[in-house]
Amino acid sequence: MISKSCLFFTLITLWQASRWMCETMEIPISIGEQQFQIQLEDGADAESAIKQMTERFKRVLSNEISRRVQDNILDVDLNLDGQQVRLRFKKGEDIVAKVEQFVTERGLTPEAGQQLSVEVLRRATMRDFLPLLFHEVHVDGGQILQLPVYAGQSPDTAVTDFIEKQQLLPDFKDQLVKDLHVNLVGRGLAPLGTFNFASSATGEPVSLSLFVGENMTEKVEALCTQSAMSTTDCEEVHQEITRALKKEKLLPVHEFPININQVPQILRVFDGETAGQALKKFSAQHQLDENAMKELEVKLRERLINEGIVPVVVYPVRLASGGPPVTFPLYKGANLTSTVQDFGHKHSLSPEDAASLTVELQSELRKDGLAPLVEFNFDIGGKKAILPLFQGQNVTQQVLEFGEAHGISAPTYASILSEVDARLKSQGLAPLLSFDLDWQGAPLTLPYYKGTDLKQVVGEFIALHSLPASAEPALLQQLTQRLTALGHLPLLRLPIHIQDKEELLDVYTGENATQAAERFMSRLGLAPSLVPQLAAEVERKMKAAKIIPLREFAIGFGGQELAFALYFGESVDAAVVRFLSLHSSLPASSRPALSQEITRRATQEGLLPFLQVPFNLEGKEVMLPLFHGQDVTKEVEAFGSAHGIQPASMPILHQAVQQALTKYTSASSL
Repeated sequence: MISKSCLFFTLITLWQASRWMCETMEIPISIGEQQFQIQLEDGADAESAIKQMTERFKRVLSNEISRRVQDNILDVDLNLDGQQVRLRFKKGEDIVAKVEQFVTERGLTPEAGQQLSVEVLRRATMRDFLPLLFHEVHVDGGQILQLPVYAGQSPDTAVTDFIEKQQLLPDFKDQLVKDLHVNLVGRGLAPLGTFNFASSATGEPVSLSLFVGENMTEKVEALCTQSAMSTTDCEEVHQEITRALKKEKLLPVHEFPININQVPQILRVFDGETAGQALKKFSAQHQLDENAMKELEVKLRERLINEGIVPVVVYPVRLASGGPPVTFPLYKGANLTSTVQDFGHKHSLSPEDAASLTVELQSELRKDGLAPLVEFNFDIGGKKAILPLFQGQNVTQQVLEFGEAHGISAPTYASILSEVDARLKSQGLAPLLSFDLDWQGAPLTLPYYKGTDLKQVVGEFIALHSLPASAEPALLQQLTQRLTALGHLPLLRLPIHIQDKEELLDVYTGENATQAAERFMSRLGLAPSLVPQLAAEVERKMKAAKIIPLREFAIGFGGQELAFALYFGESVDAAVVRFLSLHSSLPASSRPALSQEITRRATQEGLLPFLQVPFNLEGKEVMLPLFHGQDVTKEVEAFGSAHGIQPASMPILHQAVQQALTKYTSASSL
């Protein structure tokens, strides 16, 4: 721009030149962007011409100065409490700092100051007084440069000016233009895209510009209505725009509304972008701390799983063909069996391997709480209702919620709860029992699941409570005794040979030999007619194992009849002591008479030997017991054979036994 002093000098020079010029002269003068021609003809009055031109120059110069001042000055007129106030800013001045100073001086509230800042910045941006945004550009050496973009300026123009000013290589331009465009689009300062179509009704060209945050469906419908397009053509336009935007990553594949500090925000996931990448970008934009990011990650993953965008779980599967594990993804709502079949076809799995994989994955899903441990089918009012139970859920609470959802009565609720509990226990999915095991005077609770290995259960219990390994035998014995007494472990397991195959017959607490034999024969589908024979053998084994008494005697005391049990291998004296301890009301003085009576009865029934004949074999005394009802000769022969006595010595054995019998008979007759 020409200064006043320069203009005055120019005019004086022209006046002086006119004094000696004798022909027409044209002098070009440029003021601002305007060009002028001053003509001085021969004999013209130079002073008059200069005067006329001076007035003209003054007007032009005044306009130019005003324009330049307006370009560099921003006035913001405000109404504060009914008073008009003008804020003036110079170009390049820190607007935010000046607004803050103004707010402090005027004593405005923070909210009013915030509104003032927003308004000032809006006007500054509209006037090109401030850039729309500064785009960060990373260059070599870790330096970050700020690329300003003004209103109405295209990304290409902004980048070209920036590269020239910063003297960067032109190779940066294409990528920089693309990055800047994405930034502008993301901030709503440039359209996601502009799409041109021909109206199916009129054939005239139709254009649609779409910005971030705008409802694409509503804009397309408005365009279709305005252009009188058919519903079919409108749907095609919508689909075409959607495909184009997603392909260019200008339209997110998924959008998730999220509240950040009670302010609604949108987390967008674009095509080809992982949820983790989108989350990291979103967290950086909103300056989320680590805890907030983790919480958001959990919510986002839950949403992605529920919408079937990412798999519920991905398991590594090793194929029989070898090589690294192959990932097996499972999405929410997908049928495991069908998914495994598809996986098996793709990787050439045999039907057996596919079935095994299904079982293995089902187990893993249950452990992870991603598949129900069990599902119960109930008929509620003629309609089928399913109750799924997952790992870690409170069974009572789940049944209660199930009952409320289906409006069942209290008796039905109790029946369902009982059925669920019984089935969970039978399948080993809930503790069959909980025991308080004693360790050094401290009761510790141990849950027991049906079918679990006792040693493993006790080992885990010891590890959980940090007990010494030496505690295992005592705890194992306690657990075994309690489970056996409650009928959850067999008292006795008998190997039975059936058709060259060994089967185990279990006898439980409270069960007699006949019941055990019947249950065994029924399980194997054998003829019931064999039960008596098998029951007799089971009873003999039970007596030998002291599970049932060898014999029970009815003993009368004080007008009441009591059962006296004598077990296999148990002495009469020991049995009497046990009997008296069970019946503390009986006097201890009754012990001799009771022992004599039980000995007599047991001897008569062949449970105790009536006579024991001593023999000295190789310096050791060996007794030959004789019971009522036995063939004495056969018993002597069996005794001799068992102890390796020579046939020549057997007559001596028989003679000694006959003498002992004679002596016993004589004593008994007295």
